[in-house]
Amino acid sequence: MALKPTIYKVELNLSDIDRNLFDSFSMTLALHPSENVERMSGRLLAFCFNAHEHLSFSKGLSSSDEPALWQVSLDGRIENWIDVGQPDPERLKKASGRSELVSVYAFGRGVESWWNLNKGPIAALPKVQVHYIDWDSIEQLAKCWQRTLNLDVTITEGICYLNAGDVSLQITPDNWQLRA
Repeated sequence: MALKPTIYKVELNLSDIDRNLFDSFSMTLALHPSENVERMSGRLLAFCFNAHEHLSFSKGLSSSDEPALWQVSLDGRIENWIDVGQPDPERLKKASGRSELVSVYAFGRGVESWWNLNKGPIAALPKVQVHYIDWDSIEQLAKCWQRTLNLDVTITEGICYLNAGDVSLQITPDNWQLRA
């Protein structure tokens, strides 16, 4: 019998001052049996930094040809393909052919080695941008998870201020590669 995902409910109050976006989101996140809460935390942070009415979580790990999240236009175009972790450059190349923009939120143990090994091939992909989130921030957010999570997030000057109950975090992604 196959293992089932663990379901989490998130109430997100987002104030993205940088993009003049103020909204609330009620989300259901499924933690795939082969996924850990750190990766789910990365997916949630990627959502916060890219929140949009057409942004959604994909099938993710259960479908190898889909990203963690994507923003799809009303006419079916993939406007932003968003991956988390340390994706293979070949995967990002394929994503570039399918999407107007590819955003990577890189984190994890050994992420610097991944970047040093892959930054040349990734730099050759004109649609790809890479944002680094330090592992300590991901681990701290992972400790906040409960089956029902209320989250207040403010983003200003690229810094994410996150409050989950009595836990407050400040997460500052480092832009390793940006595209216009």
